Amino acid sequence: MVKRGNSAATEVFYHNVGHAIDELGSTVLKGTVQIINQGRDVILATSNGSDSPSSESNSRSFSTQRGLNSRGYSRFDAQLRAIQGDISTYGEEPEDLEDYKKWKSGFNLEDKKGQIKRLMEENGEIESIYKRVVGVSDGVDHETFWCRYFYKVYKL
Repeated sequence: MVKRGNSAATEVFYHNVGHAIDELGSTVLKGTVQIINQGRDVILATSNGSDSPSSESNSRSFSTQRGLNSRGYSRFDAQLRAIQGDISTYGEEPEDLEDYKKWKSGFNLEDKKGQIKRLMEENGEIESIYKRVVGVSDGVDHETFWCRYFYKVYKL
């Protein structure tokens, strides 16, 4: 037979643990939202042909972040994060090589300098992968790394 005092202590313990887990989940979600917003701004800038997100997209960031906090993130955002954190995005040739070559013939990496700089500054995962695969003996060069990344984002 369990004493009533132990039951109350157990209840308080579970309440405290539950509260700590809720706080951790909230913190993780907020961090994820910030990363997703950065990726979204880069994609918006890419699709607009701009080198930097416009002030309009920056002003939308707060309202979008508020919306993401209340409803989670979209499948697109999750897929973007997966692409950004997957070393095969940068290190392996795309499966649809003919389509990639066609896309690459109309792609100008020089136009993406600002976006690349921001991605390297704001996304530690991309920066880490870049340092691991670019310029190493079995890695890829700078252009290949970024062309493969932007192609995957384009296909997404």
